[in-house]
Amino acid sequence: MATAAPPNQARPAGGALRLLDVVPVIAVTVAGVFLVVLAVRALARLNPAFTAANRETLALTATLIIYLAFAAGLALALRRFPHPLEMLGVRRPTLPELVLVVVGMVPWFVSIGLVSLGVAAIFNRGQPVPSNTREIFIQVPHGPGLLLYALLVSAVAAPICEEIFFRGMIFRYLRRRWPLWPAALVSALIFGAAHLSPSTSPLIVPVLAFIGLLLALVYERTGSLTNSMMLHALNNGVLTTLTFIVITR
Repeated sequence: MATAAPPNQARPAGGALRLLDVVPVIAVTVAGVFLVVLAVRALARLNPAFTAANRETLALTATLIIYLAFAAGLALALRRFPHPLEMLGVRRPTLPELVLVVVGMVPWFVSIGLVSLGVAAIFNRGQPVPSNTREIFIQVPHGPGLLLYALLVSAVAAPICEEIFFRGMIFRYLRRRWPLWPAALVSALIFGAAHLSPSTSPLIVPVLAFIGLLLALVYERTGSLTNSMMLHALNNGVLTTLTFIVITR
């Protein structure tokens, strides 16, 4: 006899996601990256002094444009669903959920810190794992305006776009076909690998994959993408703010 999936499982009723639904997201995002790279290179040739003096602002702007392209790809991918956000589990959080998210930040950062220490001990001779946030603030002196801009990108745009794609689409697609742990682990590895860039250390991948695993488990347990978005936003917001304080004090 078939049994219904538990209500807290990340497989809510609605249209099934297809592998082809991921294609518009990747295609539009890659096109956005290509155009941003061309624009930055052109600006660097036309006005190298301006480019050098505003590296962080330009980097954040480029990242924000890429997230906007990412969002456009998401809109294309999900347009066939009548209520895509509801289907993915984006809903207003309850008061208990808000409390749990805030309280849960303590074990959240403790567990991530332990994983970072483990990665550093095994792969980096005990040296700290380089942060991909630190690069935003190390070039020249900054005011709070740059911090607010960095928070807009890292704690607003990134959590919304990335949670919809990596948990709402990738994990959701895998979860309909696989048991929990394989689906969560594979989606987490994809999440970690997606953050690789020429300016980031490969050592960040296992740490980010662990974060992706935690976020997938939160989505699975609550059935709400909003909860994983809030955790993602708090994680990025706290790390960005602390990095700014340490670098600029």
